[in-house]
Amino acid sequence: MRTYLLGGGLAVLIVMAMALMVLARRLTAPLDALANEAERVGQGDGRGVMANLGRKDEIGTLSLAFNRMTRQLNRRIEQEQLVAEISRRFIHLSEEKVDATIQVALEQIGSYTGADRCYVGELSLASNLVGNTHEWCGPGVASQTTHIKGLSLNDIPWFTKHMATGDPIVVQQVADLPPDAAAEKALWQSRRIFSVVRVPMTYGGELRGFVGLDAIHQAQPWSQQVVLLLSRIAELFCNTLERRWYQQSLASEKERLSVTLQSIADGVITTDEKGCVVLINRVGEQLTGWVSQDAVGQSIDAIISIIDEDTREPFSNPITS
Repeated sequence: MRTYLLGGGLAVLIVMAMALMVLARRLTAPLDALANEAERVGQGDGRGVMANLGRKDEIGTLSLAFNRMTRQLNRRIEQEQLVAEISRRFIHLSEEKVDATIQVALEQIGSYTGADRCYVGELSLASNLVGNTHEWCGPGVASQTTHIKGLSLNDIPWFTKHMATGDPIVVQQVADLPPDAAAEKALWQSRRIFSVVRVPMTYGGELRGFVGLDAIHQAQPWSQQVVLLLSRIAELFCNTLERRWYQQSLASEKERLSVTLQSIADGVITTDEKGCVVLINRVGEQLTGWVSQDAVGQSIDAIISIIDEDTREPFSNPITS
């Protein structure tokens, strides 16, 4: 009888041990699978990594969380690669290739983000007007470049105020814009835009433009990652366009200087550091007999001769001597 009881007890222990082994295997096997997938991600091989455990318990919940993390990580890696690829094209970029290179970048960004339109808008400081200067449109999406040129910032005060702060404008639903954005709401709805993202470009502390995305076919839930991507691209474009904006600023300053000098009642001739004429005003033309078109680029010695009032001997020109 005792032998029977001992044998039965041993059998029970064996069965329990086997059950525990099976249970442990059911618990550890999926965890081992998760660990292997996590190791692949850690080694930089995260593409296509998914933990398909098909379970509805806590381990299944853990695998779903792992898959979400992996998708987000892969998306971030793709975004970094996209920024690096676009940035490489702008290294030592010549001025004549700037527009075409920006156009290629806009197509890549629009396709990657799922936007229907991706564009660059630039602001004219002299006229306070804004308009799209570069644009990519998806299939079946009409261009807005010709329609947006000459839009006054005074007509879109909500947009202007937010752009001036340097913060992005992220509109998930144009229909949900606040009452103080009534002008922008009417404008965007008239162009059948459901969602908008616009990131400012600033130069010298001044708003000079923006990079934007539009959703035309349906509302787009713009993620923080999309806004971050657009901000980095806006900074890249801004650095690239800086030379052009600097030249425009110089041209505006030169124009203001020319207007000022032309209004002076005395004869005025300006030269560069080599003594060549850069500008001569109307009184200067009358005194020298030279017209501005012919005088510009000539040596100052060819334009005027300085002589001693008493001896009539020529003086050396203080500009060129």
